[in-house]
This record gives sequence, structure tokens and C-alpha cells, in this order.
Amino acid sequence: MKKALLATFSLATMTAGAQDLTLPQKIGIPLKDGAVVYELVDTIKASQEKIYTALKAATTELFSVSGAYIISASPSEATILGKSSLPIATKLPLTTVKGSLVFNYALQAKEGKYRILLTAWEGANAVYAQKGTPILEVYTTGLGSSPKYRERYLTSFHEAVQAAMLNFSANIKKQLTSLEW
Repeated sequence: MKKALLATFSLATMTAGAQDLTLPQKIGIPLKDGAVVYELVDTIKASQEKIYTALKAATTELFSVSGAYIISASPSEATILGKSSLPIATKLPLTTVKGSLVFNYALQAKEGKYRILLTAWEGANAVYAQKGTPILEVYTTGLGSSPKYRERYLTSFHEAVQAAMLNFSANIKKQLTSLEW
């Protein structure tokens, strides 16, 4: 009897864990090797040099507001690497939970296109930031809340990141048009 109860408990625990792991995929959060990796590639009629200049200007304008910084910038490789943060607000029934997400970014320019890559997501909440807890772990197991609230947190995260990427992409295009004058 004890073995049957233990087997049932183990199976229930594994099933609950499996459900938590599929939640990000259900929402549409892009995962690569178990990590959250957002990528946007866009084409635009411009030289690699102009796109790189626009990337750097857009990075300075948008990411520096959030206390971001450039780790390295290579004009010869048309690549910018840095670290930034993104504010997030999750609406719950009685309140709105505000927070911040820390991430690494890589921006690359090629002839006629650019790539935005956002990785290494962490919650900036002091409890999680001190431990370096990956954002996926925070939102799927670390909050101690019900699956319904976890889904709201993950959905808010996903929507905030997508909006930020689209905003950044629009800013790159705006920078390119101002370079033409």
C-alpha cells in the first residue's frame, strides 16, 4: 500500500512539473535548450554600416534609460552586446504587480538586415536577483502562486518583451531614416 501511495505521489509530482514546463510553450514563449530566447530578424534596405550605426543609436536612446550598458561594440563585426532591464506589470484581480526583468542583448547588422537577440532573462526582484534565478524558473515554480496566476505572470512577461522588441525595431528604422538626412 505504501509503495502504491508513493508511486501515485511521485507520478502526480512529475505530472505537475510537466504541466509547469509546458506553460511557457502554451503562451508562446520561445525556448531554446530550456532557456528563454527572443529573436527578431528584420530586413531593411541599407548597408551594414548604416544599420550598425542605427543599432548603436537606438540602443543608446532606448536601453540607456533603463540603466543598460553596452558590454562590447564591434564596428568591424557590426555587433553590439549589452545588458539591460525591462519594466513589467502584471494585472491581478485586486492589484497590479510591478517588477523589472534583466536580460542580455545581442544586436547584429548585415547588409540589408539586422537581428535582435534577447537572452539570459532574470527577475530583478531582490529575492531572485541575488540568486541569479532564471526568469522561467521564477514564473513557473518560484512564485508559489496558483497556475492561473503563473499564467498571468508569464503572459505579461511575453507581451512586455514582444512590445519592447517591436518598439526597438521601430526605433532602429527611425534612426535609419534620420541618418539619410
